[in-house]
Amino acid sequence: MRGAAPGRGDSAAACRPPRTTPPAAYRPPPTPAMPSPYTVPMRCFVVVPGALVPAPLAADLVGEARRQRRLPQLERLVARASVQAYDALPPVAARAPQLFWTWAQFGGSGGPVSAPYVAALLAQRAVPGALWHCDPVHIALARDHLLVTALDDAPPTPAQDEALFHEAAAAALELGAQMHRWQGRWFIAFDPPWQLQAVPLAAVLDHSMQEAMPGGADAARWRKLFTEIQIRWHRHPVNEAREAAGQPAINGLWLHGGTADALPALESPFVHVVADAPSLQSWAAATQTPAHALHPLPALADGDVLVQVDGLAAAHRREAWADWLAAAAAVDATLAAIEAQVRPRGGQIELLLFGTHGVRRVVAAAGDRWRLWRRQALVDVLAEPLEGVQ
Repeated sequence: MRGAAPGRGDSAAACRPPRTTPPAAYRPPPTPAMPSPYTVPMRCFVVVPGALVPAPLAADLVGEARRQRRLPQLERLVARASVQAYDALPPVAARAPQLFWTWAQFGGSGGPVSAPYVAALLAQRAVPGALWHCDPVHIALARDHLLVTALDDAPPTPAQDEALFHEAAAAALELGAQMHRWQGRWFIAFDPPWQLQAVPLAAVLDHSMQEAMPGGADAARWRKLFTEIQIRWHRHPVNEAREAAGQPAINGLWLHGGTADALPALESPFVHVVADAPSLQSWAAATQTPAHALHPLPALADGDVLVQVDGLAAAHRREAWADWLAAAAAVDATLAAIEAQVRPRGGQIELLLFGTHGVRRVVAAAGDRWRLWRRQALVDVLAEPLEGVQ
């Protein structure tokens, strides 16, 4: 793996948290052996969360996608490519396997740690203390459980965000924690660190809260703070106004993306990262790797490049398959734009197609169009085994 090259820019260096020894913890399976980077001038690793669908639904979904011509580029790419066996990640990575996989590529181990790096990127400085994300959410009452839902369809206004943050920060101070906010993102710092294990927000959205509450030696302290904030927000004027407007109340915080352990010394195997995900952008900044947003697609660098295309993830998480089909066309157009840059250089595209529990890798090399004996069916490629094992 390529270490961070010195001298790529003072701004990126200022964003880097202090390097320390990584904790001994779960690490996802290593990336399978791949050809030497010198055999091709460019390898573009394209991560597509939510691409794999449950096997019983695959035939109908892919059939409808073909009828509507939603995925012609993907179908053409995989038809003569090398398709590897489905790789099921451990249960801890369920519902967010791409997050665990990308974290491992940067040298991380255990659960993904993003909060210190995202905070450093947004604040343009290293932030002291054991930092965690604490994102406002709506906790809905389902038939027999509580459901964690995002606020994407009705985000708080800046004034609402400020008012609720002030209440939460006051409650946190009373219990020895300090809240921060940079560019609209909320964080909480524990000094000394609280011993907690938390589930990524991406893995708990639209799923039961009870099954995913933070654990660890200080879990009771977090639950006390969580409850205190809920009490303060219950009849808050912000929530009364939101409910009157038919918007979901903001009635909980989700803690994730932190650690009480020493931060790992990250390294990047990529020369360029293209992604909208704050975690990926912050890990790139911490390793002084140039990073850009996905839209519009920038000029991709030669060498090993990571691109993450998130368009299918939200619909996949909600199991809203009509929305998944609707989003597929835009994802396919992005894949076409990527290929238009990679193919003329004789480069190689490696698709990392993620589902709920694991990933299927598809390697599309420059000469694959001549491998006429290969005829991979898209439905077979996109079907995720129910048991997570193939």
